[in-house]
Amino acid sequence: MNLFFDAESPSLSRYGLSGEEFDELFPSYESPSIRVKSPVAISQLRSRGYDASGSFLISHFAAIKRDIPADWKRIDAVLRPDGGKDFLWSREMIDELADGMEAVGRFTPSGTAAMLDGYRLADRIRETRRVAPNPGSDDVVITIIPGLPGAGVPATVKCRPLTKDEIAARELAAKQLTKKSKRKE
Repeated sequence: MNLFFDAESPSLSRYGLSGEEFDELFPSYESPSIRVKSPVAISQLRSRGYDASGSFLISHFAAIKRDIPADWKRIDAVLRPDGGKDFLWSREMIDELADGMEAVGRFTPSGTAAMLDGYRLADRIRETRRVAPNPGSDDVVITIIPGLPGAGVPATVKCRPLTKDEIAARELAAKQLTKKSKRKE
């Protein structure tokens, strides 16, 4: 039972990562069958492109507390003054929160970029890793090819490595910026 939206709704288009995509792209996280504490749940949601925080988790569950399924008996732990750091979140709960944040457009900057540009965050992560297998590499040029939203065609993400000239230009610009900031001191 999802408390946030009708998963069968044809109007929902997922920009953030689904649970399955998260498992595929971030295999180092805990197994989906393991319950995790609030900070880990928040980290997972943020990695999936959703703007989660402890206060968001608490406020959402406080707002719907009367509708909590019977198997969520420890939900009162979330409402404690410590922010429920020790509350254990199941994968189903985290997925429901992700679905709810997707439905209301509560995204991180990367999730917001995916929504505004019309592509799926999972596609951008896959394409970036194809070109630069080291996570966090900024030696990649990302090009968004617009889709046709009215026809249901998503944007396409294409990546390529920076050229040697582009890397040199970036390094030169960084050196010049460093010199300017040292002069101001």
